[in-house]
Amino acid sequence: MAHWLTGCGIEIDPENLLLTGGAQQALSVAFTVARPHVGSIITEEVTYPGMLDTVRRGGKTLQSIAMDARGMMPDGLEAALSSPQTGRALVYVTPTLHNPTTACMDSDRVHAIAQLCRRFDALVIEDGVYAGQSKLNHTLAALIPERTFHVSSLSKIISPGLRIGALAPPAAFAAQTLPVLLASSLMIAPLSYAMMAQWLSDGTASSVRQSLRAEAARRRNLARNILGKRMTEPGGDGFHLWLPMDASTAENVAENAKALGVSIAPPSAFASCDTLQTTGVRLALGAVSFKNLTVALTRIRQACELVERKVSRDTIVLG
Repeated sequence: MAHWLTGCGIEIDPENLLLTGGAQQALSVAFTVARPHVGSIITEEVTYPGMLDTVRRGGKTLQSIAMDARGMMPDGLEAALSSPQTGRALVYVTPTLHNPTTACMDSDRVHAIAQLCRRFDALVIEDGVYAGQSKLNHTLAALIPERTFHVSSLSKIISPGLRIGALAPPAAFAAQTLPVLLASSLMIAPLSYAMMAQWLSDGTASSVRQSLRAEAARRRNLARNILGKRMTEPGGDGFHLWLPMDASTAENVAENAKALGVSIAPPSAFASCDTLQTTGVRLALGAVSFKNLTVALTRIRQACELVERKVSRDTIVLG
């Protein structure tokens, strides 16, 4: 796994790498270990729902930071970290192919975030499940390893059925992390370990990854042709897209899409605060056939047009 991550641009000592039952378990373990050492949690204003659930169950204050096209904004992070009410903070951030917005941080942005976390002695959980899927592939673990819990996974870039994640904790927290992992599950199924080792060593994983990247690009092109400028151009190869819009419009689009037979998550699922500057609709492209995806994206466009009042309800094809 360490060798595979090196190919994704992440240098991690195998002795400092723990294997988990997917990225969600790695995130949960990292949060459990870091939580006693911090007073509050900081994350992007829209973020991964799985982490939001974990944070909200942990009883810590949650602060939201505004985003732009390059992800979390340093000015907002500095203001939050410097506030006396914050105390020592835990920053959860996704530098590459952010979920849900697909934003990717460039080198300047990652360095700015890293400098602030070091200056204010913040701990970091870095969600790196899409590391290596973008030309803008910069990690906080490379810059501030002494305070970063780096989370990775094979399921997003190889196979959803290969539920193996990886967690690289800061050296100072390594001894605390293993017992927490063992308490949450004793081990991954040996067959999964064996399959992972075989795929990573014989080239299967690399081949599958390249095929999936090509398929992600094909589906992204389809979405671009159907949705046009409504879609934010993602910074890498993943199976989700982002349609930015205000909160009320996003809610209406989600409701209209449901009426047309397409299920999409409401924007509230990704919200880390009640007052959002950034929101929109997230589209997952990987769970349906290409033919059905064409139909679904067309209906999403119709749902948007209905809200935009470009067509009347009578023209929507429901069948």
